Amino acid sequence: MAGLVGVLSYDNAGIEWVNIYNMGGQICGELAGNSYLRAMSRGRGLIASVLQNFFNSLKPRQVSGKLIGKDYLGNSYYEVKPPVHSSRSRPSRYYIPKDNDATKFDEPLPAEWEAWLRLRRRDPPSTEEVAQNFQLMSSKKIKALEIDKRHKGTEEDDQVVTGIKNFPSYGEYEKYPGKGPGG
Repeated sequence: MAGLVGVLSYDNAGIEWVNIYNMGGQICGELAGNSYLRAMSRGRGLIASVLQNFFNSLKPRQVSGKLIGKDYLGNSYYEVKPPVHSSRSRPSRYYIPKDNDATKFDEPLPAEWEAWLRLRRRDPPSTEEVAQNFQLMSSKKIKALEIDKRHKGTEEDDQVVTGIKNFPSYGEYEKYPGKGPGG
């Protein structure tokens, strides 16, 4: 088995072929479909397991996650459970933006879903929880605008801007040291 190289290829019908070459570049054998795995499973040696892992790494991965939920922006959230005999214990989580548009990955996500994606919470958020937090966020924005309007009006009355742009000047304070207020 030493000195053999396997090359994975596909024919026009989409059937997977493995060509096995020796170190001189001459073909030693061909295996179609998953028969190379069956041929290697008979041997329990180190080389057989290395070749099996090598061939498995050449196969394209077609992992599809389970749809967990959608948010009010239209994003879909997925989860892929780790394999049973894997050293990984945490699932992989990802999302697909609305309409599969790859340019929307920089848009903000709802905080509840982002926490779920980053594995900060075990269970996905419920629609009631997201709606309640969205309503709370909207009311905070409205209150902040009201406070901003209220304080903007009073600040403009207190300040007298003269000379230097955007630098406030007050009548009760000295402009130049020792000259008195307003001087």
